[in-house]
Amino acid sequence: MSRILLLLLVLILVTPNIAVVLPDKAKPQTIVVPDDYPTVSSAIASAVAGDIIFVKRGIYHKKAWKSTSLYH
Repeated sequence: MSRILLLLLVLILVTPNIAVVLPDKAKPQTIVVPDDYPTVSSAIASAVAGDIIFVKRGIYHKKAWKSTSLYH
């Protein structure tokens, strides 16, 4: 009987901490070039599914382009 009580006590103490350890789903965010990242390439490299990349008016130089899957 004492083992059951000990197990219940451990579960009560550990269970609230599980929520702290579990990762929260990342919410889509808007990445602004050049505010958040200085280049379009760096913004694309850091973006995850669902993110929006907003490029402010300006001139952006790129020497080589890399093919990537982007939806607009």
